[in-house]
Amino acid sequence: MTVMQPPGRGGRRERGMRDKQERIFRAAADSFAERGFERVTTQEIAERADVATGTVFRYAASKAELLLMVYNEELRAALELGEQRARSRQGVVSAVVSMVLPMVEQAERHAENAAVYQRELLFGAPDDKYRAAGLALVARLEQLITERLVAEAARRGLPADRDHALLAAGSVFAATHLVLARAYTGAHQGRDPVADLSAQVRQIVSGYLAVAGARRPGGSSPESQMSPRGRGDRLEAGNADLVIEAVPEVLTVKRGDLREARPAGAAAGDLRDRLVDSPVQRHEGLHPTAPPLPGAAHPEPGMTS
Repeated sequence: MTVMQPPGRGGRRERGMRDKQERIFRAAADSFAERGFERVTTQEIAERADVATGTVFRYAASKAELLLMVYNEELRAALELGEQRARSRQGVVSAVVSMVLPMVEQAERHAENAAVYQRELLFGAPDDKYRAAGLALVARLEQLITERLVAEAARRGLPADRDHALLAAGSVFAATHLVLARAYTGAHQGRDPVADLSAQVRQIVSGYLAVAGARRPGGSSPESQMSPRGRGDRLEAGNADLVIEAVPEVLTVKRGDLREARPAGAAAGDLRDRLVDSPVQRHEGLHPTAPPLPGAAHPEPGMTS
């Protein structure tokens, strides 16, 4: 039974509140897009929305909350686009990359705002309703990735551990978060963030499937396939060391980044022959010569699509 409320001040008041909230949202979105978070003031947003400054604080307690309110909708749109793109990807790695790539594209357009948004998501006030809404969107993304990983393990005939898949999905978001910050912090200049993120996603997915393969009857653990010398081989690459902590067939690195790379104490070339180029197709898949993921007899379909 529907209870009809008589028309009165209550209905007009609710419509007025919705109208003010929409004007504040639009004013904040336009101001942040035009000038960036740091240069915008709440008074400017209030004037643009044609409301009193105190009215703005009825809908958001701070400028950071206003950004969360705006960018939650940006994140929602990015996730919907990523989910749509992922449906057309057969390969699990390219599907997962497709899920997070719209977030990277959005961050490239508004680097400062994206960095502040990520900061507020991670370290904002625990009782902020807009932060809670943003974290719920992140949880939705991780759930989508988890479902794809579980489905891939099942397709390969591997035990599908949902808890491990969720951990892997969290690792994908963590890697994405660091890539999102690059455009603002200037870290890792000269490197392609999409190629790096694709390589990290491949490593995470490979690790999940390697562990799933080890849980299959007769499977061997990833640790048993490591170098007999201990935790892993160590590559000497310029001034930095690269420690290989997984099965050699899982490793993906960029050949151009390794100069005379070799395991410490081993002859040059012993390990280099195991290496493959990292992703070179921007925004899509992996290099077609990359080795198959654990549990696959041949490269996964659609890997380069």
